[in-house]
Amino acid sequence: MYKSIEHRAITNDKKARTSLATFVVPNESVEIGPLHEMADGIGRPAMYRTVKYLDYIRHALGRKMEGKAHTHVLKLDDENVS
Repeated sequence: MYKSIEHRAITNDKKARTSLATFVVPNESVEIGPLHEMADGIGRPAMYRTVKYLDYIRHALGRKMEGKAHTHVLKLDDENVS
């Protein structure tokens, strides 16, 4: 629903900035994916498939960091959107 952007931090010597890193590490067998209530509840189909957390981490950490490029393997094709 919202288009994400690459993370960018800009320093500003006139205004204080606080960053807070938050990490959630589910059990490796947990399936992660779009919330059906968010996609189906407003008439929009899911754009990404559900995947086991361990499989996602293996894929994401098994390649070079190239921005958000690793998410393309989770993207559903137009004909596979449910």
